[in-house]
Amino acid sequence: MKCLSALAAACLLAAAAAPAMAASKICGALDEPATLSDYRKGRTEFAARLSQVEKTAFTPEVESGARGMAGGTALEATLAAFPNHAPALNALTRLALKEKRATIPGMKYPVECYYDRAQRFAPDDAAVYAAYAGYLFGLGLNDKAVEMYVRAVELDSRNAVIHYNLGLAYFKLNNYELANKYAQRAYNAGFPLPGLRTMLQNAGKWRYMPEEVMPPPPLQEGEAADPEPAPKPAKPPVKE
Repeated sequence: MKCLSALAAACLLAAAAAPAMAASKICGALDEPATLSDYRKGRTEFAARLSQVEKTAFTPEVESGARGMAGGTALEATLAAFPNHAPALNALTRLALKEKRATIPGMKYPVECYYDRAQRFAPDDAAVYAAYAGYLFGLGLNDKAVEMYVRAVELDSRNAVIHYNLGLAYFKLNNYELANKYAQRAYNAGFPLPGLRTMLQNAGKWRYMPEEVMPPPPLQEGEAADPEPAPKPAKPPVKE
């Protein structure tokens, strides 16, 4: 894992030094737009192409990791067609971390590059930043993971999973105040896993905050904001 972390850190430093130039040189230019499709439109505009890719390349065995390293070629084909294919990025994360590899046989670029390419292709896609954050978190690069999760929250402020994972990353940085804040948002939205709450409780940092709820959905053009509702009495915390 040390080698994997070192390579990831080196890629991060290179990208920070000259983001566009370094990314294009190391990870390849996105210069063939006709061959690239947006995963978010995979059920509409690119439905036929996504169906074909998921039938021939990104099969359930590849997604689950059952094919192991042999799945690299299929992941390459998937991400070559849909750079922001979030399930494929997450599958790549799990495979790279499990195998402790910075490169996967059958894939054209180092693992780090596929998150970079996805961000350049779809810079407004929260799932891309969340996938990269999961990779960084798995490497123990928690400060960088927080940066990516914060960006994901900015783009998708009502996603309970992202709030929960941001809380986990803050907990790893011993920032218990913010860990609790994002935990509260996730749990108040109905997030089911108790892990972060248990961690905060064991650390003596759990504090029930019913006012920490997901931000309202953004207004559509021409809509007026609803008036503020009357505050409801707070419910006592559930004892576990």
